[in-house]
Amino acid sequence: MKETEWAKLMAEKLGRELSGFNVEAGKNLIYANEIVEYGENETCYHEMAYETDILIYEKNNNKIWKPRVVIETKLESATTHDSITYS
Repeated sequence: MKETEWAKLMAEKLGRELSGFNVEAGKNLIYANEIVEYGENETCYHEMAYETDILIYEKNNNKIWKPRVVIETKLESATTHDSITYS
């Protein structure tokens, strides 16, 4: 089984157990905005995002959601690099 498949299975199981929260595998999460240029009435920026393995988030309505926990999954081999990178 691939790691992405396992993450989807775990997200489904967590989603059934966590009432009041949404759980999704592979959801993008923005971590930075780079301002490219400022205009008189407009700012041009570039969003930088990464795909989470599992994201637990609260959803207030159809347009507003708040990330709460990001889970990085590893199957079979975790290294010290993985621990440092995702700590």
